[in-house]
Amino acid sequence: MRRHAAATAIDLRSAQRESLALEGGYCAATDASRATLTVCGPAGDVILRLRFSAGGARLELEQPDLTLSVAGRLQLEGETVAVRARRGDVELEANDDVRLRGERIRLN
Repeated sequence: MRRHAAATAIDLRSAQRESLALEGGYCAATDASRATLTVCGPAGDVILRLRFSAGGARLELEQPDLTLSVAGRLQLEGETVAVRARRGDVELEANDDVRLRGERIRLN
């Protein structure tokens, strides 16, 4: 990947491939032919990839673990929402009540 000394905006419409050096050895790269934005770590490992298509955007995190942490409210919203564990349990934990609201709550 080509690295730039100064931060610049990347225009996916005009550049087929463009890369940008970030602080700490990280880099961001675009590939307009594949409609992707990739962020790599200092060792060159892919941290995340954002893909764009007619069906929408897809965020792929290529690290073994992820923590989302905010000081306030975290909300996930969509026409439908699915949570799936490929292996192991799905855990929900709260300091207070856990509320499930819906027309029907189906278990198994």
